[in-house]
Amino acid sequence: MVEIYIFSMSCVALIPARGGSKGIPRKNIKPFHSKPLIYWSIKIALESNKVDRVIVSTEDEEIADIARSFSAEVPFMRPKKYSMDNSSGLEPILHALETIPNINDLLILQPTSPLRRLEDIEGIFNQRSKFNSDSAVSLTLSKKPCDIFFQLGKNMKILNSRDTLSIKPRQEYQKRFYLNGSLYLSTKESIFKNKSLVTHDTVGYIMPEEYSIDIDTPFDWMIAEFLMESLS
Repeated sequence: MVEIYIFSMSCVALIPARGGSKGIPRKNIKPFHSKPLIYWSIKIALESNKVDRVIVSTEDEEIADIARSFSAEVPFMRPKKYSMDNSSGLEPILHALETIPNINDLLILQPTSPLRRLEDIEGIFNQRSKFNSDSAVSLTLSKKPCDIFFQLGKNMKILNSRDTLSIKPRQEYQKRFYLNGSLYLSTKESIFKNKSLVTHDTVGYIMPEEYSIDIDTPFDWMIAEFLMESLS
């Protein structure tokens, strides 16, 4: 049953959490420091004064029940067609925007980034405001220059070969940043217009590496647990 809410224009924190994760089965509700992984994203969103509502988008009833137990809203169940392995990350976002009324800003928090801080949420809003942009994303400085990455062919031979002696010291390269997946902030209008969370107008908010981990593999999980223990 779909619950109907009447709200003024607001900022919604959306936590997309499907049940079919493959690398770590049931990852989004697997215990992480004694709480389901999704708890940490719900908790930080509820603590933020930038957020009016915290909503979890999922097709999984167990995830929905756990999210509600931590005071997140689950006003709809995501259609399974938007939760498949080959579904794009944008599909559940567009579905949520079409389903939730009276949204102005959408803040997306991946449940696989449990180490983000309250100041990161504050920071991404401030960064967007500072540069008068419609959208902002969280980034992390890459420590590895592009020149050290290679592709391998079927016979395991390097395809984009070059003289490794010509690779410059890391300090001589321009700084490059990668999307860490922790925070995406955008107006509803921009998402519908561009069908993307990153556009030519998007600004970056830089997060420290130790708070930027995105859990995708068991090794990531081990690192995140160590960091959570070390940083708390």
